[in-house]
Amino acid sequence: MASITFPIFRQNFLKNLGGVIDEALKRGNKVNLLYDKRNVNNTHRGIPHLGPSNFPKFKYGIPQFVQFDGIEQLANTILKISDVVVLHHGLPPDFQKFFYPQVREFKKIRNASIPLISLQSHFYDNCFMPLETYEFFDYSCILSEYSLNVHRKVLLQCSNLSDDLLKDYTKRIDTIFDEKVCVTGSALFDMFDHAYKNRSTSKKDDVVLFVPKFDAHPFMRLIMINRPRWFSAINSVLRYRGRYLHDIFKLPGFKNVIKSLEQRVRLEGLSIVAKSRPKHGKYFEKQLKKISRCYYSGEDDQFYPDFTGVQILQNSRFSVHIRTFSVLEAVISGVPAINFKIPVNMEKEDVLTNNKKTEQIYRTFQEIRSAKPNSLFNYKGCVWNVLWKDATDFLDNFSLNDLEQSPDSRKEYVGYFCGVSERSAAERQMDVIEKFY
Repeated sequence: MASITFPIFRQNFLKNLGGVIDEALKRGNKVNLLYDKRNVNNTHRGIPHLGPSNFPKFKYGIPQFVQFDGIEQLANTILKISDVVVLHHGLPPDFQKFFYPQVREFKKIRNASIPLISLQSHFYDNCFMPLETYEFFDYSCILSEYSLNVHRKVLLQCSNLSDDLLKDYTKRIDTIFDEKVCVTGSALFDMFDHAYKNRSTSKKDDVVLFVPKFDAHPFMRLIMINRPRWFSAINSVLRYRGRYLHDIFKLPGFKNVIKSLEQRVRLEGLSIVAKSRPKHGKYFEKQLKKISRCYYSGEDDQFYPDFTGVQILQNSRFSVHIRTFSVLEAVISGVPAINFKIPVNMEKEDVLTNNKKTEQIYRTFQEIRSAKPNSLFNYKGCVWNVLWKDATDFLDNFSLNDLEQSPDSRKEYVGYFCGVSERSAAERQMDVIEKFY
């Protein structure tokens, strides 16, 4: 057995790490959960840091909660107690260019020959990273073959190499992926899959609306937020070279679509449950509270062993998504999902720049958010994709009978896009970790 250390920088890390921690305890390992005592009473994007007041309970034992005094003490603390270190997520995409304190500490751990394992994102953030991210770690666990294939494709698209050099780069990618990466799924999705297998057959009465992040994209800032159209038009000209000017005057805003959604839900005898997060802001909170049976701001979210998102979807008849990867969670939960696709107006000069990070993010979104048939955001029998311009017409006219999830389609979707299989992701990730002690 080994002493396995999990640095927990924010409480919501536990939604991905909790199941793996429990599996490590189940297998008889000593588990250390590290938290920074300087951050105990602080939040990050509205999410509390881990501290004595919010330590979770685990199913298979009690880990050792270990505090360190500031990030500069992280490596020294880890070196005293660890046989292997497991990290949530990876590294900043530009980690090579800047002197990130966390990266500096992780390098000390590697230099001390303590294995460093990364459990990469459940929402394809690995695709934003340079190839060197995988070389930094001893090993990385990846969500799905799809996420790995998208990353390979995007890296090649952004390489801008001659044919001979591209051939060598392709071999390098394949070698690193073969030697440093394993597809395991995400322990977060284990919770949704378990809930699906135990899902009640009783009548479902909720329509879950996942509130989008309104400042995540120019379209969201210009059109979705409830501002006078003239103000958005001026903002478009000054900040975005006139982008979306036509859409500002022609397309519905978020408030219009929510009004149509409320009418449809009431007509069907259902109730709206709105789920937001602190970082999404409170632009429409008053209106959403007024029309919702329950409104979740995210400030009181639970992450482990019960996850708020899992609980909310259990009574859902269908769910509504706008530029959010929560469609994955809905499909795993057995809930038909409507994805309203907003337009993305990217100009050539935004992409073909010397900024590889910008180009990689753009190309990743082009691959993943395309909403082509049988894609993550548009999958027959699982996700119904609707263009934003058609949103109010769709809500005014669709029938609930058109929104039935196909069990066969769900099985295909969750295996390909979510990495879900018969064995839990937590078990598969612990199998990987065990190879390093």
